[in-house]
Amino acid sequence: MNRNNETNSGSKLIEEIEKDLYSEYYGKYLSDIGIIVEEAADDVVSLSTRKFMDVINLERQKLRESFLNDVIFYAGKRVNKEDLSALAEIFDNHLSEIISLALTAMADAIKGYYKYRESQTMTSKFKERIEIVIKELARKEARLRVAEEMLKGCSEMEKENYMRDPMYRVLALLEEKGPMTATEVASEIRRSEATARRYLNKLISMQMVS
Repeated sequence: MNRNNETNSGSKLIEEIEKDLYSEYYGKYLSDIGIIVEEAADDVVSLSTRKFMDVINLERQKLRESFLNDVIFYAGKRVNKEDLSALAEIFDNHLSEIISLALTAMADAIKGYYKYRESQTMTSKFKERIEIVIKELARKEARLRVAEEMLKGCSEMEKENYMRDPMYRVLALLEEKGPMTATEVASEIRRSEATARRYLNKLISMQMVS
């Protein structure tokens, strides 16, 4: 197999491994974030509901008595005990409906707020940064696996030849120092800038660097 075929095959293999690794890491580190946010929202809804009902239960009797006293005041002695009992039941029924509507609106507002926070604020930024780390981790891991496979079938002499190859020296240099310009690489390997740029372009085409 010639060098160009090796390059194309290696690039495709790296790309496939990188995609698989990204999916694996994403599922491991990011898939639960949405669930965590939903669970947090549910916890707040549950707590708010309990606090709201505590207040309602404390005030229900006072509200009912206040309502019935107002009715008696405006209706005078025309209201008998049976009427008051019926009015109290009507009051309780309407209050229950209002409470139900209020609890639904409160839950929707809380969940909507958490959903907005997840997509627009710190949670989203945190998720984006983790995605960047995961992509970089998948890229480096894929390159490492392919490089290891390439060396497995090589003799010691072939391995030494690979390591002496200036292009792989450039790769090792980038791994050690991070992104570098062609000028910086040329200075480190004592070659011309055009040669350094050719090595960098080759590594990029092989998806060994980005």
